Amino acid sequence: RFEQKDLALKSLNDALVIQKEHIESQTSARKLGQVDTDAIERSKINAILLRYQIGQIHFLKGEFDLSLSIFTEILENELLPKALAHNKEEIAVILSRSAFIHFKKEQYDESLAKYTKAF
Repeated sequence: RFEQKDLALKSLNDALVIQKEHIESQTSARKLGQVDTDAIERSKINAILLRYQIGQIHFLKGEFDLSLSIFTEILENELLPKALAHNKEEIAVILSRSAFIHFKKEQYDESLAKYTKAF
C-alpha cells in the first residue's frame, strides 16, 4: 500500500508543478490582456485541491508534520471557501485531521480549537 501511496503522491506533486506553471503562464498572459482573472483564480483553486489531496496522502502515510503543514497552508488560503464551496465537509476533514495531529503532539489547546472549529 505504501508503494501505491508513494505513486499517487508523486503523480499529485507532478500535477501541482504543472498547475503552478500554468498559473504563472496565465498571470503573464493576463498582463498582456489575454487571460481573465477568473481563469487564474480557477487555476489557483485547482492547486489548493491538489495540495489537499497531497496532505491527505501524507496523513495516511503517518507523515503528520508534513500533513499538518499542508493543511495549515490550505486553511490560511483566502481562496479556501471557493475551493471547497461544493464540499464543505472537506474543511471539517482538514480541521479534524489537523486536530488529531496536534493531539498526537500533545498540543491540546490547538487540538481542541481545531476540533471545535470543525464541529
